[in-house]
Amino acid sequence: MFLAAALLPGCGVILDIEPWAASATGAGGASSSSAISAGGSTSSGCSMCAGTCVDLGADADNCGRCGTSCFGAMCIGGKCEAATIAHDDNGHLLAAFGDAIAIASSDKIAHYRKNGNLVALVGMTDGPVTAMAADESTLYVAEFGLHSLSADGTFRDLGQYQDPQGSIVDLQANAMSIAPFIGVERRVLISTSVTGRPLLSAPRMVKGAIVETSCVTSNTMIRVASFGVTTAVLATNGELLVCGEPPITVGPAPLDLAVVGDRPPTVVTAGKSQIQRIMNGQATTVIDDSNLSFLRVKARGDELFVLVDPAGGGHEVRVISLGSQASSTTLYTSAAALLDLDVDADGVYVLDKLGDVIAIGY
Repeated sequence: MFLAAALLPGCGVILDIEPWAASATGAGGASSSSAISAGGSTSSGCSMCAGTCVDLGADADNCGRCGTSCFGAMCIGGKCEAATIAHDDNGHLLAAFGDAIAIASSDKIAHYRKNGNLVALVGMTDGPVTAMAADESTLYVAEFGLHSLSADGTFRDLGQYQDPQGSIVDLQANAMSIAPFIGVERRVLISTSVTGRPLLSAPRMVKGAIVETSCVTSNTMIRVASFGVTTAVLATNGELLVCGEPPITVGPAPLDLAVVGDRPPTVVTAGKSQIQRIMNGQATTVIDDSNLSFLRVKARGDELFVLVDPAGGGHEVRVISLGSQASSTTLYTSAAALLDLDVDADGVYVLDKLGDVIAIGY
């Protein structure tokens, strides 16, 4: 743990930091519908993970299957309990990248390791943080302009991507291998608050020039998502635009979207009472429940992770399988309102209204 007050390039400044320790949380419970061993079972009932015989029902570093860590919480019956791994009193946005977690408040980014160690507080001096997105190793932050923060703590001001015509309302980041031995192309998609403004893309984030894509909507963009070569934009009035295809109207009142495949392009929208899947220009309803509002959605493989606001109070994270028969499992419940959600290969992360980041190994 360290203290620093060094000025970073651009608008970021490292502020003094205080120790923070990760802990198991008693808020809500964690459950998982996936408890499949990735190791080989032995005659004694344990499973081999990286050459070691472990109990997948109780090993917190191999919970349910080899390599699933519970972030310091307990593994019970092959399912990780929830753990509190970070905190920021005024946090409103959350992103996971590499071995790190970032929480955005109005004037700073709190940068944590997933083990609960606080790396730094990065002051944002150009205005409130309006959007965050991350690929496997880099976080992108929007306020008046655009900035990047790597998992090792390197902060860069990408000032050439400022948009004087309006504020940045959403970001989507992808890191794609472009060819063997050539490297990785980092692509960030930027949607702004300007009606009728094309979606912006920075194909090579640090070195390249910004370009406009073919996605243009007469309504205000509210969310952007991508997977592989497919990009989709959700606009006001329920308009969904998959870049290169005619727009369609989805509803009711969509709030978020995720691209779950690109062969063919497949998009999922979440909103008031419904989860919808859009493929080949046709929308089908996955879930329809008037007692639920689906606030945020993230995709990993053939599963959706959805932030749900039930009519009876409290918030939940549900896992929805997109198999031939859609099924829903509650992963986490919270008495406090949940503000944001992210998912990566290590697990699921939620930010609650108290400022806590809850992690569930999954």
